[in-house]
Amino acid sequence: MRFRPSLWLTIFAAMAFAVLCGLGYWQLERRAWKTGLIEQIAARMGQPARPLPQAIADPAEWRFRRVELSGVFRHEGEVYRAGRPEDGEIGYRVFTPLVRDNGQVVMVERGWVPGRFRDPAARPGEPPRGEVTVTGVLRLPDPDTIFTPGPDAASRTWFAVDPPAMAAMSGLEAPAWYVVAENGSEWPRAERPDLNLRNTHLNYALTWFSLAAVLAVIWLIMGFRRGREGRR
Repeated sequence: MRFRPSLWLTIFAAMAFAVLCGLGYWQLERRAWKTGLIEQIAARMGQPARPLPQAIADPAEWRFRRVELSGVFRHEGEVYRAGRPEDGEIGYRVFTPLVRDNGQVVMVERGWVPGRFRDPAARPGEPPRGEVTVTGVLRLPDPDTIFTPGPDAASRTWFAVDPPAMAAMSGLEAPAWYVVAENGSEWPRAERPDLNLRNTHLNYALTWFSLAAVLAVIWLIMGFRRGREGRR
């Protein structure tokens, strides 16, 4: 049985094979990066809460760390992020500026409220007044995508976290990081953030490598078929 692959088919197959294998190796690199990030998150969130410094030179060093800070909430500066439904209800994540003793403003994600409690006046109980201490996790905003809608200024609703712009709606200045509260009142309902990240890159890598293998088999079959037909 002769093997006579077509020159153009071989060139195309070689290029496609290289691309598919490259995508597979890229997914393996992404898997290693994601594994390291998950381990970093677990290590940082497993530590006791630390007092938040008055100034943070490198916010990335504090990302996912549990922190503790005190200040006074500016409830009139409350804004909302459209959130996923919970318990079968559409709801919002509530962000409120917290003014610290040194005048620094930190946007605090105080928790989730259902749509019926979006208006603070409709919530049971009173919002926290005076100086409060917040325990939470320091976060950096996730990058926007081209599919992320812009904020609705009229309803003070955001679809992506942007602490400086959120604070600016009330004439305040805030850093680009924010704190997700673990403690608070009944509404908004504060919870310790669930930062478990999906790590499915191995599955993607196996998919790309499988496609590369299928392409190689097709190239072999076509080469042997061409060789068999050439002998007729």
